[in-house]
Amino acid sequence: MASFVSPLAQAAEPWIPYSPPSKAFTCRIPGSWWGYEEEEPNGFAVHLLSPDDPLGVYRAGIDVHRVIKGTPGYAHYREEISKMRKGGGLLDNQSSPLSYTRAAGGLGIVFETTDWQWLAVGRLPARRIPLHHWVCVVAEGEDYWIIRLSSTRESFLKYRDLFRRFVSSFKSLGG
Repeated sequence: MASFVSPLAQAAEPWIPYSPPSKAFTCRIPGSWWGYEEEEPNGFAVHLLSPDDPLGVYRAGIDVHRVIKGTPGYAHYREEISKMRKGGGLLDNQSSPLSYTRAAGGLGIVFETTDWQWLAVGRLPARRIPLHHWVCVVAEGEDYWIIRLSSTRESFLKYRDLFRRFVSSFKSLGG
């Protein structure tokens, strides 16, 4: 069983280089995190997972999606940002204004969203848990990357600096 490393302790935790099997990008991640890659209909995704949540509520993680023009379900990155910020029309979805940061040698569009999901916390019945998402979208021509860190709303501020550090270390290899 993995031991829990609090987000505050992660600041002192060594960060290690990471590149998925496809070698599509490189980045740095906290040493206690691990990742895997999978194909999707419109590209591929890499999922980076934090250590287990000691409360068993929700394990924080970073998802990196590569969206490639010409694949099924493709939408221009501006349309995709609009869709993510609207949360599929859910009434209790919230989103922050857009801001910008350096990412992948270019400009990343950053925003936050909060939504509610039904999660079985330890046992049934499931309960609604607010989840917070830090999102950065980086365009490369017509293709783009979606980088999303998801955590519980109670812990999201603890991951803000981790997300910024991850995004600033992210380098596309043209993948």
